Amino acid sequence: MSTATRITPEQVEGAMRIEHARPTAEVVVPPFPLEALPELLADYARELERFNGFLLDYTGAGMLFAACTAIGNAAHLQVKEGYTVPPMLWLVSVGRPSIGKTHPLNAMVKPLAKRDARTKREHDTRVREWESAQEDRRKRKGGKDAPPEEPPSPRPVWRPHLVDDITMEALLAKLAATPRGVGLHCDELGGWLAGMDKYRKGGDRQKWLSIFNGSQLSEIRKTAGEHVVRLPFVAVAGGVQPGKLHDLGRDHDGFLHRLLFVYPDEQLRRYASKLSVNAAWGETWDRVLEQLLELEMRTVDGELEPILMHYTEAAAEVYARWDRMNTDRTNAANASGDELSAALFGKLDTYAHRLALVLELLHRACTGEGHAREVRAEAVEGALKLLEYFEACARKVHFQLFEADAVDRLPPLKGRVYAALPERFTTGEGTHIAQAMGMPPSTFKRLLRDGHLFRKARHGVNVKLKDA
Repeated sequence: MSTATRITPEQVEGAMRIEHARPTAEVVVPPFPLEALPELLADYARELERFNGFLLDYTGAGMLFAACTAIGNAAHLQVKEGYTVPPMLWLVSVGRPSIGKTHPLNAMVKPLAKRDARTKREHDTRVREWESAQEDRRKRKGGKDAPPEEPPSPRPVWRPHLVDDITMEALLAKLAATPRGVGLHCDELGGWLAGMDKYRKGGDRQKWLSIFNGSQLSEIRKTAGEHVVRLPFVAVAGGVQPGKLHDLGRDHDGFLHRLLFVYPDEQLRRYASKLSVNAAWGETWDRVLEQLLELEMRTVDGELEPILMHYTEAAAEVYARWDRMNTDRTNAANASGDELSAALFGKLDTYAHRLALVLELLHRACTGEGHAREVRAEAVEGALKLLEYFEACARKVHFQLFEADAVDRLPPLKGRVYAALPERFTTGEGTHIAQAMGMPPSTFKRLLRDGHLFRKARHGVNVKLKDA
């Protein structure tokens, strides 16, 4: 008779009611603060949730990304003399496979993508005309006594709003020709990260850090030419699965803390609806983005420069109160050796200004209201609500990267099976409970081979190594 603990039917039934073996994070992520967005956009997000099943978190992130991409370098916020910030956001939607991370983002950038498709067709036509003109020049070329011809016009350049699979060399060339900047839209950000070191170890990653900081970039390549980008602007948005988060935190260069994570606690795919969102909502969103695209950079001494916006006195006071709190907790984190939190707080400070600028310009695009180049207190308050949400998501990511153990990282079904197993059990007993909970025997046997979770007491008898 086996000395391992027997599994009772009641134990199996009770374990099957467990939604998660253990909490997946020490922080509960609050609902996405739709009230931070203009009321018109909050209503649109609710409609997309109701009819399309889009999680509000992913829709809200998509709106922020599309808006900041449309604005680009057209407007910066001058916090104080010598310190200006662009509306550049780097957003990462974290979610399990097939729960719907991609569709909300695609829906929000659709107007920009359609615009790019149209301008690419127009660009292709101009290139064909340019090439035909160059061929005519070659045919007309006379001898040394022929009168000089006009110098050839430069080859037409396409200036998209969105890019995806692009090398750093190509990106810098595109930014040099597109002072407003671009948005990097990736379905899976893992490809973006992997591509950074594809051709030169570490070099691209450092350039991305410089882009985030708005530092001038230069590139001198024999084949790609010479480029200087004074104000590099690249907004970023894409998705990543929880199991691949370690790719984001593998280096300790501050890259992780420059990312705004969108990681709702709800990780369930919604049922499809037979009804559709009224087309008028999409048309309204098109017009909002068109309003932002109509913002134009100013020319100063022959250089294109952003329009500079400023906080109102009330807005500056709202930010100052938050800044005092954030400074105190940053100092306290450093004093206690909690460098992870201190780094997070520092980058939240940067994003407070960026989000306030985006929200102010979104408000104007939705309502037509606004005063000259001022950023109102309401925009700062909305930005701080968003920061509270993004901080909770970052804490959740940090837990999974740096604190979670092997049980915390288990997918839901495996976590429930692990929770149902007693501390000591035979392989047959474990297979029985796994099958009762919907796990095939082959999957359970693979789980048993995880040395972080189990050890063999003797042949056919297993011992759990973690509490669940």
